[in-house]
Amino acid sequence: MKNPYIKLVLELVLFIIIFAVLQAVLIEATAAVTALTEASGPFAVAFEACVGQPKVIAISTALSSILTALIFIRAHWTVIDKTFMQRKPWVALVWTVFCTLGVLLPLETFDEGLNTLCQGWFGSRPFDMPADYEKLFAGLMKEPWGYIAVGVVGPIAEEVVFRGAILQKLLEIWDGKKHWIAIAVSALIFAAVHGNLAQGINAFIIGLLLGWMYWRTRSLIPGLIVHFITNTTSYVIFNLLPAARDGELIDLFNGSTRTLGAAVIFSLCIFLPSLYQLYRGLKRS
Repeated sequence: MKNPYIKLVLELVLFIIIFAVLQAVLIEATAAVTALTEASGPFAVAFEACVGQPKVIAISTALSSILTALIFIRAHWTVIDKTFMQRKPWVALVWTVFCTLGVLLPLETFDEGLNTLCQGWFGSRPFDMPADYEKLFAGLMKEPWGYIAVGVVGPIAEEVVFRGAILQKLLEIWDGKKHWIAIAVSALIFAAVHGNLAQGINAFIIGLLLGWMYWRTRSLIPGLIVHFITNTTSYVIFNLLPAARDGELIDLFNGSTRTLGAAVIFSLCIFLPSLYQLYRGLKRS
């Protein structure tokens, strides 16, 4: 195909379709198996009841993530580059951990700040998670399989697809001085597949960081660390801090704007130096 942009679009559409179809098929398959083995009564009724169960969603998400990663790697859509780890970049990976921990609170504060502004100007909170997503997320977080899906294999599949395949294809068109176009487009796609603004805005910003790390190293390892920590933190906070489920971020700081502000500044004092160290330590592949 002579036009590289048409080929690029077709490849990206293929990757996204495979990612989405595998999730949908595994949900149906897991629900069918659950209906046959655990439920009683007519199969059709039991199947419909099982499709929305958090346990079914968690197991199917874990299975589809594993299958997705295997397919993309076996098809060589994602190439596992071992060069970065052969350099033994342990210090850079430690800074990656600090960078991730430092960005989480400012990012959440920014998200809630946008919501507050929109509520004041337009009378709505567009960055609140939709009720159906919130219910599904809450059920998923309570499941033991939920952490496997969200905190372990989910990040692996998403890094394999969105950085290892999609961003890599974009960088084949836009590299060098135009690499930020590729990173921004991949982050937008990553945000869009989350299906809602509440997760999408955070996914876009984190996607920029993940994309930049991949561009610097051509390795999935830094992005996997960021993804693991981000998703694991969400899981831990949800289960250990019930007040964080329904309230606002400031509720965790006893309603004190000053305390929240100090915590954000402290987090930025971790994030910004860590990001600078990563700029120095993540050598371009």
